[in-house]
Amino acid sequence: MPPPLSYPALKCVLDFLDPARRIHIAARSPSLQRIEKPIPLVFDSHHVCYGDVILNSTLIQFGPCGQLQFCSKGEIHKSYKPGSLSGTKALTRMLENYFGDRPIIRVNKVYFDHIMEYIDRTTGFTYTVNEIDSRCPDFAHVLPFINPDSFPLKKLATSVNEPEQLKYPAIRFANKLKMRFIQDCDTLQVIDIDKLCNKSVFFDFKKEELVDVMALIRYWIDNGRELESTFIFPFQREKGALVGLFDAEFGEFKNTDISNNRYSIPIRGSKSIHVTVDKYTGDTDFKSTATLKIVSSL
Repeated sequence: MPPPLSYPALKCVLDFLDPARRIHIAARSPSLQRIEKPIPLVFDSHHVCYGDVILNSTLIQFGPCGQLQFCSKGEIHKSYKPGSLSGTKALTRMLENYFGDRPIIRVNKVYFDHIMEYIDRTTGFTYTVNEIDSRCPDFAHVLPFINPDSFPLKKLATSVNEPEQLKYPAIRFANKLKMRFIQDCDTLQVIDIDKLCNKSVFFDFKKEELVDVMALIRYWIDNGRELESTFIFPFQREKGALVGLFDAEFGEFKNTDISNNRYSIPIRGSKSIHVTVDKYTGDTDFKSTATLKIVSSL
């Protein structure tokens, strides 16, 4: 029998082992758990949903009789049964067992389902991430699981159920932001939108009255904006109808020599707004978009 690996050699192997396979092996070896958790856990994508967790392409879920299953490439590997726990308690126990007491968990992109608002916030671990996609109605329920070193985020897509959430620093300073507004969210004030410090913002909402885009432009004309940013607003009206709406409000600033759907609107200070109306090409029922780009006019 060959001699066992030394700790430095074992650490090197664990560093490059697939994270889901590493967790599965360590879960079955108490002696390995003692030396495995201090080693950084690094993976590309991570999903936390109701009753299951996905690490890269490996699904960890509760199978028949409540037994945990590791599913990857058509293979199913069974692990321990967490007892009579169910729902969010079972998911919390799974997260604690596999991620608790780890000083470093690095994830490129993490997806959080709405279930996060019911997960115990004292699970003893945090993620260091680049990107977050959260379906939780309030992003505050996600924050306890994120290492502060992650901010500002490179990309953030999050649900928003009230305008007050636009004041969260994690939302205001993400480099690229997408906000999915809950159907009954109150109307956003232009001053709250102006305080966003993101380089790019996409507003995903079902009712156009949630944001008065024309009022936002008029606000910038009167007050200016220092930051150079891009704001994208989708509409359920056709492109031609949206162009007509902008023609009625800002027709004098239309760039007819370039295109019939572009506007260059000067605002207070040394900036201007470049507005482009286009057909929406995404996978939802939106029909057109208005892109507002704040640029230097010097």
